[in-house]
Amino acid sequence: MNVITPVDGTNNIRYADFVRITVNGTTYRFTTAPNDITVSAIDPSPFSAVGLLIKVNDVQRDIKSTANQTSITLNGVDPNTLAWVLDQQIKGAQITLWKGFFDTDGNLITTGGSGGLYQYFHGFVSTFSIGEQ
Repeated sequence: MNVITPVDGTNNIRYADFVRITVNGTTYRFTTAPNDITVSAIDPSPFSAVGLLIKVNDVQRDIKSTANQTSITLNGVDPNTLAWVLDQQIKGAQITLWKGFFDTDGNLITTGGSGGLYQYFHGFVSTFSIGEQ
């Protein structure tokens, strides 16, 4: 079992997801945190705060070797950029996900992990879809 120091022995857990995706040689960075955050141990560029506009579903962890699926939902895509999104080769893009933990004052706890971030997924986008409501 991995011990994650910022949450060991506490029931007061504040966290955010950090997403880095590389599409056609361009890297995009997002976080569910309320403000932009730069974690230089991971990337010299800041992760853009999109807050509730992005949702990362729980990651399935099995003892046996099985195909796991992770879903990411990005809401509120500007209709003016929809054509741009459709033109990108998102399928096959490299994606990495981290969790970052925050203290009670809202500061990223940088002890442990890589600059305070704990990587829990690294892979490639196998499918994507766009829905309209």
